[in-house]
Amino acid sequence: MNKKCLFITGASGFVGSHAVRHALQNELYDFVVATDLVNPKTKSAENEQKCQFVQADLTNPEDYARLRGHLERFRDYQIVVWHL
Repeated sequence: MNKKCLFITGASGFVGSHAVRHALQNELYDFVVATDLVNPKTKSAENEQKCQFVQADLTNPEDYARLRGHLERFRDYQIVVWHL
């Protein structure tokens, strides 16, 4: 289990948007998944091959279920969570 996925919640905020940019420059993670409420600063990072944004509200049960399904593809990854 050498593959690592970084899951960042709160990517649309000031700290979150900087965390996403920092994570994309870091070679430790194979993939970055970030929840976002569509902030133009973080949205520009979506073009990165190893970054994917999921627009979701973690307090909404339907969004949470959709996000869990999305993270299923990283079953073989070690998932690191930055909850901001």
